[in-house]
Amino acid sequence: MAGDDLSPLERALFKAVAEGRILTCSDLKPAQLADSTEYVIRASVIRDVLRGRYVSNLDPRGLRIQGARVVGQLDLDGMDCPVGIGFYDCLFDEPMSMRHAYLPWLGMGGTHLPELSAELVRVEGNVRLVDGFTATASNDWGAVRLRAARIHGDLDCNGARLTNHAGPALHVQNAHIDGTVFLNNASFTASRVRHATVVLLGAQIGSDLFFRNTRLTNTDGGVVLDLRSASVETLSLPEDIIDSPIQLDGFTYHRLGRSTARWDRWVHWLRDLVPSYSAQPYQQLAAFHRAAGHEAIARRILIAQQDDLAVRGGLSKVARLQHRLKRLIVGYGYQSWRAVIGLAAVITLAIGVGLIAGHTEAAPGRPVATHTDKTVQPRTPCSIVEQVGLGVDRGLPVINTGIRDRCDIDTGSAVGQVLTAAAWLLQLAAWALATLVIAGYTGLIRKTP
Repeated sequence: MAGDDLSPLERALFKAVAEGRILTCSDLKPAQLADSTEYVIRASVIRDVLRGRYVSNLDPRGLRIQGARVVGQLDLDGMDCPVGIGFYDCLFDEPMSMRHAYLPWLGMGGTHLPELSAELVRVEGNVRLVDGFTATASNDWGAVRLRAARIHGDLDCNGARLTNHAGPALHVQNAHIDGTVFLNNASFTASRVRHATVVLLGAQIGSDLFFRNTRLTNTDGGVVLDLRSASVETLSLPEDIIDSPIQLDGFTYHRLGRSTARWDRWVHWLRDLVPSYSAQPYQQLAAFHRAAGHEAIARRILIAQQDDLAVRGGLSKVARLQHRLKRLIVGYGYQSWRAVIGLAAVITLAIGVGLIAGHTEAAPGRPVATHTDKTVQPRTPCSIVEQVGLGVDRGLPVINTGIRDRCDIDTGSAVGQVLTAAAWLLQLAAWALATLVIAGYTGLIRKTP
């Protein structure tokens, strides 16, 4: 490019970069710059400056431009930029690209552009797309694309407005971000999405992930947030942020921020908004609450997981029936007191069998339960205590009071046979309940498909 092709504003950029100053072109906002021809800087000139063509010694404070209209595509693909880049309240006519590039930092407060493509970019400091930063695109991969990016600082999208009419708004799949990701007071809108509105699939975030006053919209009713296999240190996700499908399978976190939704809201998300059943998000949530000392909440989360498994887990009819019985009897092993209550009920019924046998006649003047031939007075009625002991002996496994040597049911009568059969059934029920109590308290029944 010949030197006489340069505009006064472009020449002023060289001096500002050399001196480490912000080049303030105007105090106009991006919408006003759309009709301006006065505050124009060519993208090719900016690229040449970063390549050292016009300024040999760039100031470490970086290339910073305020209130300019950038014409042409700013293509920084593969470049090793010597200084950070800042565009503030600027308007880009064409997309900006920095795939496989390296730069110390990137700041784009209040700037408008069609799209930002920064796959595999390496940034030593922060990436700040803030304060009304706007990207409006129509592509498959994202209005802002940071797939597989390596950012050693923060990713700050506070106040950003990202819209994509044919794909995700923000695509940060498999990125590594050492600092915090801020998505507060921002709006992300997508339609015709094969991914999600905000894609953080596989992203590794070294610090915190914040959603506060964030608007996530998928105009086609699809997934708004994809956190599958992502990891963060602390998550702040208020309950009013999510009301559309999300994906959380494999997502891990160590802490939940104070503004994060209550556990029951999480259960609602996992049951009603996650597209298919997955055990891991429930287990992660339960582990967090258990580590915080909230054992009762952890159990309720795990019970909700098993309920979801029964509905959406693809169990066969037989397996679903068995699962429901576990729910009813021992709360899937997390409420073994249910089986203890059932066992107490069986004991009560067994005692009732003994009492009924002692008060029901097998023949005129002779009850079903009488003294045996081993006693001094055979065929005489048993005492109340003997009737209770008889019921316990007949109805419960293992337990043997020895009472049947003195008092027993006369199985020669029809009533006696019915009561004996009832005692056998109670014995089976007692065996089953006792087994479930032991399995529940030892954790053997707590399987997580």
